[in-house]
Amino acid sequence: MERKEWYLEYEIQINRPGLLGDISSLLGMLSINIVTINGVDEGRRGMLLLANSDEQITRLESILQTMDTINVTKLREPKLRDRLAVRHGRYIQRDADDKKHSGSYGTNWVCWWTSWQNSLSRKAISLLGSEGCPGWGKLNR
Repeated sequence: MERKEWYLEYEIQINRPGLLGDISSLLGMLSINIVTINGVDEGRRGMLLLANSDEQITRLESILQTMDTINVTKLREPKLRDRLAVRHGRYIQRDADDKKHSGSYGTNWVCWWTSWQNSLSRKAISLLGSEGCPGWGKLNR
């Protein structure tokens, strides 16, 4: 049986001590492993999970829907944006007009660099580029 990765993101409705412990205990009882966990946005938490079967995830989803303290926003196979959000604690901003472009300004350089590394590690051909002022970073004499 092949293990499969999942991305779980939830919004905290009622923040109380022990909430993360309750969720991690539930995952342990269902034999689902937590690979990575991090706060993604203000009041949101994201996790990469490792499960043996899809049945475990459907059980988890049905149990989490009954909880009043959290609201599950995403439970799916992880995308690159999800992995970056969990790794760095925030989402990279997307261009509103063109969904294939992602912008990064100043503090997002680490996220951009990780995204670049992940794209190059794949066997598929990727086109990466940077956009900006042509004279930025150059010496003008």
